[in-house]
Amino acid sequence: MQVKAVIFDMDGLMLDTESIARQIWMDEAARLGVPLDEDLYCRLIGRTHPDIRQIVSKAFHGKADADAYIDGCLNLYRERIQSPIPHRPGLVKMLDYCDSRGLLKGVGTSSGRSMVDVKLRSGGIEGRFDVVVTGNEVSKGKPDPEIFLTVAARLGVSAVESLVLEDSPNGVLAAHAAGAKVIMVPDMLQPEAHIRAAADAVLESLAEVPEYIERRGWVPDAVIV
Repeated sequence: MQVKAVIFDMDGLMLDTESIARQIWMDEAARLGVPLDEDLYCRLIGRTHPDIRQIVSKAFHGKADADAYIDGCLNLYRERIQSPIPHRPGLVKMLDYCDSRGLLKGVGTSSGRSMVDVKLRSGGIEGRFDVVVTGNEVSKGKPDPEIFLTVAARLGVSAVESLVLEDSPNGVLAAHAAGAKVIMVPDMLQPEAHIRAAADAVLESLAEVPEYIERRGWVPDAVIV
């Protein structure tokens, strides 16, 4: 079945926000003297805020107030994302490609609405999408498929007619569970074997996606741009 819509994750896939967030969270944990190593931080990527609070609270074992820590990190993060946010490589090419082929464009992100609006504006891509669904609009976070099923429904297509672009393992699993095609473009987390198996492809950059889907015949009347 050919693709009618492309659904983009946001953080780490379109915008280079993950490195910004990681630095803030690691620096604040070190300042408080609480356990937050790279492995634990990576477990937080792609999850909703309630999931993050649960994981952090369990990890801290009462050594610090997890809610205060998270709120402090988020406040610092909100300040930083008011400034321009760099794109991940190939983003503009992929967005322009979708437009040239008449593909619908949606965003399915675990971030909350207030964060999403700021990030899209700071990243210079506000208004480029037909639908944007955020983490506080669904009851279950990734790897549950709810968010991608919701985006597809609002776009007026089925999940099997959609291509999801993701950078996180949880996002890949969510897209696969939804029945969508999924291409992973890793950022901070490289895929393990079961994630590679769930993805249709793992590519190094969004710039590689147009040629890949043309070769696979996922869009009609192939013309590589």
